[in-house]
Amino acid sequence: MAIHQPLRDALITWETVQSRIARRIVIQDFPLLLGIVDATCQKIEIPSDQQQYFDGKHKCHTLKVSCFVSPQEFLMHRSVSEPGSIHDLTLCRQSGLIERITAEANAYERVLGGKPVVLGDLGYLGLANDYPQSIIPHKRPKNGDLTEQQKSDNHVHSKHCIIVENYFGRMKTLWSIMHQVYRLDLSTYDRVFDLWAALTNFISGLGIH
Repeated sequence: MAIHQPLRDALITWETVQSRIARRIVIQDFPLLLGIVDATCQKIEIPSDQQQYFDGKHKCHTLKVSCFVSPQEFLMHRSVSEPGSIHDLTLCRQSGLIERITAEANAYERVLGGKPVVLGDLGYLGLANDYPQSIIPHKRPKNGDLTEQQKSDNHVHSKHCIIVENYFGRMKTLWSIMHQVYRLDLSTYDRVFDLWAALTNFISGLGIH
């Protein structure tokens, strides 16, 4: 068995409602916050099928992974890596995350009296069509501005969404292979990602930042 598999299975785990209660987890602003979804990208060497891997947002060729991170900054779920041209929401929908959250929602409602909340950035606009308790920031209207309440909502939202950015930053700081141009065969990427993500969770659990 490859070394990444037991580490992944042991360290990249789902935060159930039972574990949340046991750890007395209460999140200010979003008491039923389950996690934050976001995508991380890594530059790759220019492949033969260039256009498929070109990430229009970052203006380079990348692999992209959609990640779901708990309020305590642990990776709980991720998609397989896909070419950078794949939209964040599409990647999330393909990953099985929505089905996992929906299944957990029943336990939350039974035990905590409400369904869990999920946060995402504007790359996940439309996620509420799949899971109504998704909260996405207000998008500034064309030729207009946000209301003061919408600006306040977005400020609170961004304060919690920084959690997933902290996770990505920690992983890339700890393991240089995760922020450099990835030069190995692309077929190895998911195994490499699992290994270093699992070890990032382990180190986070030790309280080392």
